[in-house]
Amino acid sequence: MPSSKTSVSIAEMQRELEIKDYKTIWVMANKIRKAMADRDEKYNLDGLIEIDESFFGQKDTGKRGRGSEGKLLVIIAISTWINNDGNEQPGFARAYVAADASSRTIENLLRKIGTSEKNREFFITKIKSDGWRSYDSASSNLDMEHQRFILKNPADAAKYLP
Repeated sequence: MPSSKTSVSIAEMQRELEIKDYKTIWVMANKIRKAMADRDEKYNLDGLIEIDESFFGQKDTGKRGRGSEGKLLVIIAISTWINNDGNEQPGFARAYVAADASSRTIENLLRKIGTSEKNREFFITKIKSDGWRSYDSASSNLDMEHQRFILKNPADAAKYLP
């Protein structure tokens, strides 16, 4: 399950492990999924964080982006690091469904993903975003640097926000 690119169904696990009882395999699958979720919750993002929001849901012909109806707002944050060649590489990522993309929501999210449970030390030093005003306000409130990259050409996204 942890190494699969796509989700592993309970029925597939049942066939692979040759376990006939569905209840047994269902309990096993849910314990594995819970263990993976618990492990991921222990990771803190630190250093430079790339952060952006996106909308997910059914494709419709209505308004796109902010103000679209029937879509979930998801805020995604990725910890980046510099490799031996001096290039930025993505590290751990976190995604959260949010009610809005206000500076208060962004600030609370940054506190949650960048703070150690044990000593409450804040690990995020700066953020990189597309320049949405909520990121600027949240980074200012947290006294951290904010790098803004406003992309005029979507093809440049991988270059500036790897």
